[in-house]
Amino acid sequence: MVSVKSSTAVGSRRKAGPSETAASVRDVSSGGIRNTPDEMAMSGGVGVANWGKTGAQLLAAGVDTVHVGMQVYWLSPFWVEFRRFLESGKGKAAGSDDYRFVEKWSGWNVEHCATAGKGRRNYRYHLIIDGNHIWIADSQDSTKFGNVFVKFGSERLWSFVGKWGKLITSFLHRLVLGGHGRIESWHLSAVHLACDYLIPGGVDYGRFHAETVPDKMYKSLQGTEGDGRTCYLGKRQSPVSLAVYDKGKEITVSKKMWCLDLWGLDRSQVRDVVRVEARLSRAFWRKGLDDPGEVLGCRSTLSALWGLVLDKIQWRVRNGRQVNRRELHPFWALLRSDMLRLYGACADVEWRGVAGKRWDDLTYLERRVLPALVGWSELRGVSPGMSDILQDLVRFVESDPRAVECVKYRGLEMPSLPF
Repeated sequence: MVSVKSSTAVGSRRKAGPSETAASVRDVSSGGIRNTPDEMAMSGGVGVANWGKTGAQLLAAGVDTVHVGMQVYWLSPFWVEFRRFLESGKGKAAGSDDYRFVEKWSGWNVEHCATAGKGRRNYRYHLIIDGNHIWIADSQDSTKFGNVFVKFGSERLWSFVGKWGKLITSFLHRLVLGGHGRIESWHLSAVHLACDYLIPGGVDYGRFHAETVPDKMYKSLQGTEGDGRTCYLGKRQSPVSLAVYDKGKEITVSKKMWCLDLWGLDRSQVRDVVRVEARLSRAFWRKGLDDPGEVLGCRSTLSALWGLVLDKIQWRVRNGRQVNRRELHPFWALLRSDMLRLYGACADVEWRGVAGKRWDDLTYLERRVLPALVGWSELRGVSPGMSDILQDLVRFVESDPRAVECVKYRGLEMPSLPF
């Protein structure tokens, strides 16, 4: 569950030194990124810091991925006309060589796609507008599930650095109004926060994979040195996960050459660019704060989200000590300080599991407590009476020192008989 008690934006800007002035004021128009203090000093190589004997340079930090689900009611009789427009475009796209068809609509160049694509079976229509993908269900309203899903393009998001909340809310309102609809509700489905560093020599992924904590979390190291390596920390469906990978090598494969303008680099320098990407999935946003404008329009909230992820997943130098006594790796310390410097003071953001909130007391008793007691009765050979089971459980705890430690570890007090 995500909750925010304070969303006041508190930020501080760092003044560029004499050696940085020329880089920080240049205008990179082709990428849509203005490397000026007005753009929150988040791109163009103004975040220089020392990392050991080599320099790790912060090139850019921002929001790379945003998915928004919506429940929209399309007003009558405009829905009939809007549906006819969607159906006609889909049919023309199916008959074209590249399965795409472009036409004007509501002041936009709309690209119709012949199919909705993998994983979008609930949606019949697939549009692309300004690099953003929109899926629309064949339904005038949405009583059971969202009937509109929007995936914002990364290039579009990076070109509006620092103004993501305004970009997203204005686009969604214009989209729905163009079809004469009314937004009943919306929610974030996924958000990826990213920062790119120029690290001479790159990252030792083998060491990173071995030293990240918690030790028991899911880890996966993929790729090769030539094509670029990626380390995944946490499963894709987990509420919070992290990916660290060779972004400079990845753009040569994905053809995202607009990143060169974002970083202010030429192609000869990009092989040492490393991206750290914090991924907050649908499970994270399912309960609590999920308004796109409130989350992405507040720098202090973004600072808090970075802090939450970097507290949960850490790179600690393995030195034989206990995990909580290991030193934080210099790169992780640099990353934390840079995110705080760029986004300012943190809002009061918390995340916690939602199982207790989803189930009432009776449901929790039925699904968790009673099955555990029945299992204990069968394991110990105790009669199925509730009193007999509880008495046997207490006697076992009192007689076994290991059980006593388990009880204390859970923060419980030792029981006593009779009840």
